[in-house]
Amino acid sequence: MITKAHHQLAKRFNKYPLRVVINDLLLEILELLFTEEEASIASRFPMKQETSAKIAKLVKRPEAEMRPILDRMAEKGLIHYYGDGPARKYMILAFVPGLFESFMWTNPSSEKTKRFAKLFDEYFLTSGYMPNLIRRDNTTFRIIPVERAVKNNIGAVPGDLVRGIIDQHEVFSLSHMCACRNQKELIGEGCGKPKDVCMHLGPMAMLDIKNGYGRKVSKEEILEAADRAEEAGLIHFADNVERPLIICNCCVCCCGGFTTLSRYNMPATFVNSRYIVKHDVKKCKTCGDCAKACPMGALHVFGKKLIFESTRCIGCGNCVPKCKSNAIEMALRNDCRPIPQNYGQLIADLTTQYFGIQRLSDQYFPGLTRSFGNMINRKIKKRYKYAP
Repeated sequence: MITKAHHQLAKRFNKYPLRVVINDLLLEILELLFTEEEASIASRFPMKQETSAKIAKLVKRPEAEMRPILDRMAEKGLIHYYGDGPARKYMILAFVPGLFESFMWTNPSSEKTKRFAKLFDEYFLTSGYMPNLIRRDNTTFRIIPVERAVKNNIGAVPGDLVRGIIDQHEVFSLSHMCACRNQKELIGEGCGKPKDVCMHLGPMAMLDIKNGYGRKVSKEEILEAADRAEEAGLIHFADNVERPLIICNCCVCCCGGFTTLSRYNMPATFVNSRYIVKHDVKKCKTCGDCAKACPMGALHVFGKKLIFESTRCIGCGNCVPKCKSNAIEMALRNDCRPIPQNYGQLIADLTTQYFGIQRLSDQYFPGLTRSFGNMINRKIKKRYKYAP
């Protein structure tokens, strides 16, 4: 039964920048995942992670009762925890990305998960959640082009290349499955593309392994996973920092964000990408192989000409390896911005974006924004021991 606690939990999700659309379907999903007691506790979680002792005070219950409840919620994929013993801290996740992936990873094929997959699909298709989400300017994430598309590009930096990013870390994990492709598979709409190529790096890999969401792999194995992802035409999608901790490998068939983007006339305006296709008409044989590889339809053959629509190019680079005549390559966008060096700088960057002063900051106060970001990053590292 949907209770007042489930309504309160729905409102709690909207304290995050990635806000949900509250409707009957969302409440039905929350009622499926959370008991009334769990929803009541989760709805009163603070914004930052806290110990069971502090959460117990917030909900006015003894800590001896609260700790096992929180651990059970974490085991079900409803919340996350960090650390061990009395210092263990808990936090509630955003709805997507966050709770959706965590629950799918923890419960890959149960009857409850199958019902969740169906409800989530209906919620995604009818609520307007994803279109509402991607219409907002957001540089939290960034598309990483396939390496073969930019390997000879002078402007490329390590943070632009998947293998360059991997080289910056020592611990790696692959999630047991892609939550999006598994969700579609459970409702009979799977695409058959690899599901074991969701990558976590460094501290996030250690957290992924500890929570049971993925398995530890060698550097060679994660590089092989990157190769498989590119061979399957998946899109590298990572945190927008020089040393990302997460690299998703998404498909237009199953990933909600990219599925929605593909329906727009100008998907390039909604994504954060540093690259764009450069087409040499003189070399082009108009074979159409690149058009078949483009997930957004930015390239297509009309008559005897290859048409390139720059407003549809998201800079994934999947088209470049398919071109046998070397007529296309990836080039840095004219308006591409420097990649934030760390997560603190990313937060500072997003803050200027939120208040509409990003261009002003870039032009007049870039050093101040970076310094502010570095100060935030020092606090992140102090509070969250797993942070880079």
